[in-house]
Amino acid sequence: MAQSPERVPWPSARGCHESVVVEDKMFVWGGGAASLSGYGMAVPCLSRLDLFSVNMLSEEWNSHTANSSETPPPCYGAAATYIGNKIYSHGGVIRWTHSAQPDEFVSDLYEMIIDEMRWRKVEIRGIKPTGRCGAAMCSVDGKLLLMGGYGPLPSERKHPQAEYKENTYIRGNGWNNELFEFDPQKGCWSPVCVAGSKPSPRRGHTLTAVDEKKAVLFGGFNGDKELNDLWLLDVERKAWTHITPSSPLWPQPRVHHTV
Repeated sequence: MAQSPERVPWPSARGCHESVVVEDKMFVWGGGAASLSGYGMAVPCLSRLDLFSVNMLSEEWNSHTANSSETPPPCYGAAATYIGNKIYSHGGVIRWTHSAQPDEFVSDLYEMIIDEMRWRKVEIRGIKPTGRCGAAMCSVDGKLLLMGGYGPLPSERKHPQAEYKENTYIRGNGWNNELFEFDPQKGCWSPVCVAGSKPSPRRGHTLTAVDEKKAVLFGGFNGDKELNDLWLLDVERKAWTHITPSSPLWPQPRVHHTV
């Protein structure tokens, strides 16, 4: 029997949260509640201990207390996925003001062992992507792929092929199309260089694995408009392919959607 929000642990209303499906469970945490603030004010982020799961077979929700002091900070717009028995979360923004005031972006990568409900901050060797929100992340062939996002533009180029688009209203912040790969075995990020054309800088898009060698990217926002372009990434060949519409039936431009 389906549960009622009034009688059981139930996630509060939120947007730009993280959601990951692992087998028959969906995990939900983070996000912001813009309805609690006025325009031009900081959007409140929900507690970092705010973690829920729903069993999609029994339709039962549960709330969890993460068994660790290294939980991700309360933020929204983070990117999340999973590999095996671990959930990964990267980035997000702690404070969003809709103004020229400094925003607080997260650059760390966190992993949670599902069976133990224990978070830890991953120690990174070498370079790591700058703090950002609205990036997209998926797992392909046992590794994480992170693409794009919005945040502080890097003072030193970390990706040899990346393009950046500065926000004309908030100097120093902007959109990027960086593509990074994280190897959990080595504990390091590395830039992925691809041949030919590639998606433009953006945030709020989706990146979804379709098999062990490929992922698809759709939509997002590039600072000027919402997008509805579709790209196929071949990880093995290290190449993007732009897929053009073959019929009038095509999704409208959108941002912060799901796949």
